[in-house]
Amino acid sequence: MFLDRLAFSVQREDFFRRTLRVLKLARAALIYLSLGMHHEELQRPPSKNGLVAPMVLGLWEDEWKF
Repeated sequence: MFLDRLAFSVQREDFFRRTLRVLKLARAALIYLSLGMHHEELQRPPSKNGLVAPMVLGLWEDEWKF
């Protein structure tokens, strides 16, 4: 019998199903966030002096990606 009041038991299949659902929700949230930011950036008026600071992004090899 499981007597811990701070935790509860979950079957492995239920745990995997819930984990996959959380990952899908997180992925969708990131997609919606990037689309919303893109939309807001398109609505922004151009800067007065026309200068935009560059943003350098690093390149990652495929074996480093998860």
